[in-house]
Amino acid sequence: MIPQRKFGLEIYGGRAQEIAARTSPFDSYDELLILESEEHLHSVLVLLDRLKEPYERCELLWLGTDTWDRGELFADYAFVTDRGNVYVDLKTVAMFSLHAAKPDAEPAPAWLQLQEHLIGSVTSVGIPLLLIDRQLTELADKIARVYGCSAEWHD
Repeated sequence: MIPQRKFGLEIYGGRAQEIAARTSPFDSYDELLILESEEHLHSVLVLLDRLKEPYERCELLWLGTDTWDRGELFADYAFVTDRGNVYVDLKTVAMFSLHAAKPDAEPAPAWLQLQEHLIGSVTSVGIPLLLIDRQLTELADKIARVYGCSAEWHD
């Protein structure tokens, strides 16, 4: 499973169900419509503006269904829709992979030290992807460097 960027629109006027019926979103969660593409986002924004319906945009990362190893913080950052899809808000979560940057790199101890800060992890196309609070990206970079590794950030 390769995580994918999706677009969210939180509808504030209480008409999310009605708008969802008119626009066929990729997914939904309470008053949040989840759209697959920027083109679809644009068409829904036109409708919301015409209806003068208040909304807030967000960018989400779709994590699929149950393929993630959930860290202790997973429930604080992720939400699961009725369809079983898992999402995180990219405003609060960052995704990275850990790579050996030097010949004497020690990725296993780096991974262990990062463990307490991880929201979750998954192997995608043979590469372990890690989720962490966006405010902790500098810390993850420092931990990686201490062990001769580098953190590659994915948007």
